[in-house]
Amino acid sequence: MKKTVVIINFNTPEMTEAAIMSLRKHGGKDYRVIVFDNSTDVDYPESNSMAAMKMCARPFTKKMAGVEVIDNTRGQVIDLDAELAKFPDKNALSVVSNNNGSARHIITVQALFDIVPDGFLLLEPDVLLKRSVDFMFQPNRCAVGYIQEHQPGNRFDIPRMVPMLCYINPTRCREAGVRYYDPDRCWMLRQDRSEKCNWYDTGASFLEDIKNQKPKSSGIKLSRDLYLSLMDHYGSGSWRRDKSRRADNVSTEEWLMNRTRLWMPETWARPKSDLVAVCAIGRLENRYAKEFVSHHLKLGFDKIFIYDNNHDGEEKFDTVLKTYIQKKQVEIIDWRGREHDQCHAYRDCYTRYGNDYQWIAFFDFDEHLKLTTAKNIKQVLNGIDADCVCLNWRNMTDNDLVVYTNSPLEKRFTQAAPAHTNDHNGIIANHFVKSIVRGGLPWIYWKHPHTPVIKGTYMYIDGKTRLNGNACYTNPDYGVARLDHFTTKTISEWMMIKVKRGFGCKASNTEKLRKNPVDVFFCYNERTPMKMEWLKMNGFIQ
Repeated sequence: MKKTVVIINFNTPEMTEAAIMSLRKHGGKDYRVIVFDNSTDVDYPESNSMAAMKMCARPFTKKMAGVEVIDNTRGQVIDLDAELAKFPDKNALSVVSNNNGSARHIITVQALFDIVPDGFLLLEPDVLLKRSVDFMFQPNRCAVGYIQEHQPGNRFDIPRMVPMLCYINPTRCREAGVRYYDPDRCWMLRQDRSEKCNWYDTGASFLEDIKNQKPKSSGIKLSRDLYLSLMDHYGSGSWRRDKSRRADNVSTEEWLMNRTRLWMPETWARPKSDLVAVCAIGRLENRYAKEFVSHHLKLGFDKIFIYDNNHDGEEKFDTVLKTYIQKKQVEIIDWRGREHDQCHAYRDCYTRYGNDYQWIAFFDFDEHLKLTTAKNIKQVLNGIDADCVCLNWRNMTDNDLVVYTNSPLEKRFTQAAPAHTNDHNGIIANHFVKSIVRGGLPWIYWKHPHTPVIKGTYMYIDGKTRLNGNACYTNPDYGVARLDHFTTKTISEWMMIKVKRGFGCKASNTEKLRKNPVDVFFCYNERTPMKMEWLKMNGFIQ
């Protein structure tokens, strides 16, 4: 049977070309490749905070050997506007979720049942294949692909046959009474949110039809791990995050279209530079900044980017790091006055410098990298085949010291907290990790400061454990490297500096810290008469 792959292009010609190239790279040279070109002009009305925008037609015009193009740029094959007009109560057009884009997609796939009746692999244009998909072509099955199961409590996260990489056999589907979509079960075509209509995305009613057939083997479910091993999905590849309005409202997700060039293969290529950098954000850290910078430069880092998060009238980093700044080993970025903005600083740093450095580490000033099998960080990172490297904390105690002295952290605090010490949230503190991220990644986002969300692979620096998601903690292993975490320092520094400053990532954590700072401190440290006396003398306890 001739293996046919279909890509539905919608103003993403470069992405479509990249998808075809990845297919051919992994054994698909003899495939029949069809590009169904749905590129069109779309005027988007103003929606919520979005300004009226226009997506210009960008048809797939690349001449590629062995590629058939079905031109539907003006509705020559499927009059999509006429099809959508059949549903006058369809959900309102939304720029953010592009619901009508999803409706156009499912109508097109259903039409492909007639155009390619012998079966086809549906490949999204924002997918790059990582290995052969020959085994997915199963002529005795209705469909082969990954099934997304429902997560309780999330009514929009519904079970579906994920359409990014899915084999469809129209002949087998018709025999079994399976359709790609059912208008009565597609929410983008019905405003009604009743239980019957609460379907949100493509592939949902398709999966429902398959599951209702007997025998149930009419579809093959791939495991999530296998599915991820087959492909990288650069979702919404023709869009990019609009950073121009982040300062006004950091919680608003704004999007602009027609920036596909930012997502092209050359953007995904790993930087040719062998430089490594550290990104740190800090407030009231001047007394620790010089030691932090010196320590990491000695480990082989080439540059340290410091986001100055102090408030107006507070200290400035350049007063203590002037020499390093003059040598261009340190660069200060003005981030003053922003509350709980650690994750946004990380994103800003990666956006600015991610293509210039092979790796960027995201550490705090109270975290010192320690290498146990090498003297230089590049010796460790050069042998790693992953996109995000996670290092566990080793939380340090206060060494029973009470007040600050002008001496390096590493000389004052040499005793680690017991391995199973719980933090103020009841989680074993040493299980938390921080990350060193490879440069040149096309998509990255921080939900918390421990690890970013990426379209790539995670691993622990010992090489023993790989992650399939952005987990922020796991059992510690210090075989190759660790982060010594001087989380509290002395009781005086804790109460006078850390509690005043709060956490840089989450307001709720700062609120919890300030509500009961003494108990939080003693999660990590022993209660001694001298510390209790200091607290009484300074009015923190009765």
